[in-house]
Amino acid sequence: MQQKYDEERWAKAAAAAKRVIDMQGAGGQLYKLHRVAADSDTPALPEGVTSDPDYYNEYPNGAAGIDHFKSYSYMFTGESVIPVNPEYVWGKRSAAIRNNTQMSFPQHLSGWNGMCVTQKVVDAYSMVDGRTIDNASAQYPYSETGFTNSVKTFSGYRLNSGVYNMYNNREMRFYASVGFSECFWPMTSSTSSGQYNQTITYYYDSSDGKGGVSAVNDYPITGYVIKKFIHVDDAWSGDNARRMEKAFPIIRYAEILLSYAEALNNLDGSYTITVDGQQQTFSRDMGEIKKAYNQVRYRAGLPGLNGSEDKATVQSLIENERMVEFLFENRRYYDVRRWGIYEATESVPIKGMNVDGTKETFYSRVIPNTSRIGSRIVNKRLVLLPLPLNEVRIVPSLDQNPGWED
Repeated sequence: MQQKYDEERWAKAAAAAKRVIDMQGAGGQLYKLHRVAADSDTPALPEGVTSDPDYYNEYPNGAAGIDHFKSYSYMFTGESVIPVNPEYVWGKRSAAIRNNTQMSFPQHLSGWNGMCVTQKVVDAYSMVDGRTIDNASAQYPYSETGFTNSVKTFSGYRLNSGVYNMYNNREMRFYASVGFSECFWPMTSSTSSGQYNQTITYYYDSSDGKGGVSAVNDYPITGYVIKKFIHVDDAWSGDNARRMEKAFPIIRYAEILLSYAEALNNLDGSYTITVDGQQQTFSRDMGEIKKAYNQVRYRAGLPGLNGSEDKATVQSLIENERMVEFLFENRRYYDVRRWGIYEATESVPIKGMNVDGTKETFYSRVIPNTSRIGSRIVNKRLVLLPLPLNEVRIVPSLDQNPGWED
């Protein structure tokens, strides 16, 4: 690891990303963000967005004309044909992903209720108009009191009446990714009564809550589970229950775009890099940063950059975007370390809803009462893993990574 900062490495990273962006196939651009065209079930774009003048243009120059829920979720659930997904730069069919969905399924429907999402992640998702939960608009408000009083259906998703208002008016990636109390689970491959079209709750006295499960650890300790890889047909109990084939994205085109935007944003100077025998010049070009970053935002149905943001603002937005966009894709572990924010971000206590409470007391942020969280360690030495002792002994001049010397 280079100990002296070298800004040109950002330019080389930008060049590597740009090389992938420019790749051509038989039908044009080789890699693209996965998208599904809008139809009669697609909700209209939120009104009153003024932060991004291009927002209402047709995709990819704006967010109009595509179904944002399906465009994102179909990549992971198995609905889209895996081998021809233009977003997967490198992916793999994965029986493990398909089988691991059982860890999210309700315990009383043959699941294990254990693949949890933290409150920090839930809070990171924006409102449907792109505002943060701390800066929500009057038209699309954020509230931590009360419950919805009507059913909403969009893009094949059902948001129940009686859902806590914290989960109302949120962006499409939230609904595609997070299972919360009062969430509707279709499980339509099952043909047994009571095994499909179920509303699941995690209150203490619910069948899938801490006090209702038959196995002591089979409840979601934060009150949330990951639903990102679960298809509407997927079921683990009842007659004809089956699970769709899944793929795991090792590298997605969305990562290429966000990496390109981040690399350019960190340039103060101008650098000429040779790519495939051709010289290209890279600098902090806000037009290029905006074009790359906004494609990811528009695909999610959200406004992007307007081009006036400073370097620190863009970096902060990219960090949050990566946490949300790549949830449960094995990115956050490495991102917080390369950004040098591991200790600051991971020292924040893990929180979730109050799973020791009934419905009346469930909806409050608490630190879960479990040793599974209490034994968690955040230590600077965990930025790097220890080198195998045999390797250190082979090369006497090789130093062990900091903190692992003893």
